Amino acid sequence: MASITLSMIVKNEEKHLRECLESCKGIVDEIIIVDTGSTDRTLFIAEEYGAKIFHFEWVNDFSAARNYALQNSTGDWILYLDADERLTKESHFFLKKIKNNTAKIGYYCIVKSLDSEEGRDNSMSYVRLFANSRNIYFTGSVHEQILPSLTNEGYTLKDSNVVIEHIGYNIDNEKKKEKAVRNIKLLTTEYQKAKSTYYAFQLALTYEVMENYDEAKNYFLIS
Repeated sequence: MASITLSMIVKNEEKHLRECLESCKGIVDEIIIVDTGSTDRTLFIAEEYGAKIFHFEWVNDFSAARNYALQNSTGDWILYLDADERLTKESHFFLKKIKNNTAKIGYYCIVKSLDSEEGRDNSMSYVRLFANSRNIYFTGSVHEQILPSLTNEGYTLKDSNVVIEHIGYNIDNEKKKEKAVRNIKLLTTEYQKAKSTYYAFQLALTYEVMENYDEAKNYFLIS
């Protein structure tokens, strides 16, 4: 039977990590935690759940950290989450099914971002679950993607009924702006490298949060 690795990168996530790991309890066979410099109780919580912990010096590149986590993941399947995300209980049934399969498949999962400040939740589809391979890697220093690598390696892409609840945007507008300011330089650099519509869209969303509506409109039109 195939195994599933939960692959994560974290830093100072004591507020969120326990609920994330609890949501995956009993369905994942391995937990890989790559820590980029936590100073709180994050690693103590990870240890409680039997995680294999690795340390990575932060280099302003989310893909670099994700790829280090992949290098240390031994499962047949990779499920990657952030600490502020939770796997729904109903998703466990689907994950049990794929344990009978090791084909080169990437599965789209529904990521629901809860936002009480705006009075809504936003759902988007991302590949978060895929067959493990040494040839697979993340690209992009921020809002990193696995999809280009899967496509290049000839993976079949399929929908799934896996639902991931993301609570990271369920914060006030000031904290959202802080995140946006953190990301804008990395996003701009990525866009200048390739002028991709994906990063144009991410820039638009980020400028919108920062209330720079002229730039947001510009990048929405590009995307």
